[in-house]
Amino acid sequence: MKDVRFWVKPMSKKEKKNKGLAVMSLVTGDLTSLYWMLKMLGNFVEEAIFKVDYNEVAITQMDSSRISLADYRLCKEAFDEWFVHKKGYFSLCIPVVLRAVFTRIKKEDRLEIFVDGKDEQITFTIDRRGRKIKRVLPIMLDYQPEQIPIPKIRGFPDASYTLELQPFIEDLQDISKIADTVTFHARHDALILTAKGDYSEVENVYKRGTDLFLNCKVDRECKATYSIAGLLELAVPKEASKISQIVTIAFSNDHPLRAKFHAGVPFELTHWLAPRVES
Repeated sequence: MKDVRFWVKPMSKKEKKNKGLAVMSLVTGDLTSLYWMLKMLGNFVEEAIFKVDYNEVAITQMDSSRISLADYRLCKEAFDEWFVHKKGYFSLCIPVVLRAVFTRIKKEDRLEIFVDGKDEQITFTIDRRGRKIKRVLPIMLDYQPEQIPIPKIRGFPDASYTLELQPFIEDLQDISKIADTVTFHARHDALILTAKGDYSEVENVYKRGTDLFLNCKVDRECKATYSIAGLLELAVPKEASKISQIVTIAFSNDHPLRAKFHAGVPFELTHWLAPRVES
């Protein structure tokens, strides 16, 4: 079997011309959600590009193998203070930010982020009960000259299931000990996962009405196969369970899987994973 890959398209001259650096400032008291969102994003890329608009910050990034992509929307309502002085872009080195800013964060901390496109730097200021801790990082300027379109598939999805996230991740971890791929079978009253290794086979059946199975919408029965590593490292990683208790997965016959996480803050967090198909 082989992995299907997502595609990118070059930016137009107009888009390149308008790709200026943003100027904005925001304040949040929810550093935990922001931390785990960045941890998930770091599974896809080290240097991430953020697109700033007046009502949201959008991040769309693809992993290096181009089998999975992340589509995040950080809405204005997720922050205590929000000021966008100039629309545009900025980029960050995720591992550097996590080490420099999010080490030893506390529940009562507040974080102010000032994106200064003019001076090409970002200032992170942690307010810890009146004690100010400041970190100044450069804006990474190596922008990729491409766009990453979100999959738009006519009639998608054939089936979607809303599940408790942590038990679902644990089941995938168990399957990973047996096989490298897993096939999702959509039924009107159940979701069935099957996998086959060298010495054993596995079948997990999630039926409507059980604790893990919260809801479903199935227009037609279908099936698709995905890489277990892609699921656990990218599509439904363990980091997601830190900010979401529920996931809605959607798929069609031999089409990408879409995982939407139900975070407790106004973040729209969606992952896509390409299917594996017969060579």
